[in-house]
Amino acid sequence: MSLDLSEYIDGWDCPRDHIAARLITGRDGSTYAQMRVDLGVLQMALNGRPDGERYHGLPTALDFVQHEMRVSHDLDASHWRELHRELQQFNYRRLALSRLADEALERRDNDLAKSLIAGAISDIEGCLSAINLLERQSRERPPEFNLAPTFVFNRARLRSRLAALDERIDEAIEEAEAGARSLEQMLHNLGVDGESVEEDAGVMFLRKTASDLRAKHQIQRTLQEQLSEAIDNDDFEAAARLRDEMRRRGYTPPSEE
Repeated sequence: MSLDLSEYIDGWDCPRDHIAARLITGRDGSTYAQMRVDLGVLQMALNGRPDGERYHGLPTALDFVQHEMRVSHDLDASHWRELHRELQQFNYRRLALSRLADEALERRDNDLAKSLIAGAISDIEGCLSAINLLERQSRERPPEFNLAPTFVFNRARLRSRLAALDERIDEAIEEAEAGARSLEQMLHNLGVDGESVEEDAGVMFLRKTASDLRAKHQIQRTLQEQLSEAIDNDDFEAAARLRDEMRRRGYTPPSEE
């Protein structure tokens, strides 16, 4: 077995303008995501921690820290360092999975794309949870907090795309609009002025996504919007019909986090 990485990355350049990633099958038969980086390649497990390890018997350091805080156990600096390291791993993997999902959609492999998007969303949620815990622990915003708006934007973008792939167009619209509102609120909390928030590229992208979906599928009002209007007008019969339709479709309202 050669220890020289050249044979594995020969012909697979590290692009400067986009992410290069691929799926490979390991010698153990498991599927891994690889992402090309300067001077080498990152190989990541698709489930659990990207490094394939467990932390103190739990799937992730995030799980461990959350558990210890629930039972009021003290956490030493090593646990917080591990959570910080794990956050970086999850961020790398969500980048790889997002790129791989784009490529799967280009090949019209929607089933694979949906699986990869779901994985990227899970990683983003893990990153946001870790940032929240690190901020609470230090009482100061960790450096990764600057990535929080990026995570909020991409979570909304991917949630909307996943709903659209499942032909849940009402939910796709609402995920994009809820994401735009969440991103606006986060930017306001960071001290960004109102005009800059309105012109933020992420906010504008999510609003356009919702607008384009409404136009393409001729949806003036989503089911949730119709339900809210029926309730405001005390039209209980219409509200009951709309709730039945939402249950039939398995509708899940977006959460504005």
